[in-house]
Amino acid sequence: MSRFTTPLREPFNKVVEQAGGFRSGVAKAGVTGRGRKLSMLVMLFVTDSDSQRLAMLEHALGRHQRFVNVYQTAGKVERGAIEPYDVDLTLDEIETNLIIGPPEHCRKKLEQYAAQGIHNMQLNMNFGASHAEVMRSLERFAREVMPRFA
Repeated sequence: MSRFTTPLREPFNKVVEQAGGFRSGVAKAGVTGRGRKLSMLVMLFVTDSDSQRLAMLEHALGRHQRFVNVYQTAGKVERGAIEPYDVDLTLDEIETNLIIGPPEHCRKKLEQYAAQGIHNMQLNMNFGASHAEVMRSLERFAREVMPRFA
């Protein structure tokens, strides 16, 4: 049986906290906790250029601004589109907290998650790019990132 969580766009210490809470719960459960797995959803995009990296960071920040609008306010929609809501999160924090960048950058970040004992990673790569860009990111991930973890 698997338990599922996400740090959303929080700093990595949220991942550490969530993984630690899971391990603590499994230990307290004793025999009942045996075989439990931790799954985590993160935003990840494997880029092929600095300009694409910056565009995806901006998409991720925009998604967060719209998420906050819908889930933390009465929600404002203009012409069928959710309006971005001012948030304290900066583009630099998005870059630090999410996994967006070239293959080696993504590998290094995912190694931090693996070190926390997370069993399954759910990867959200579709947060603003075109379908073609998402597919290229998936291909780069499969070819250049995933083999490190096989």
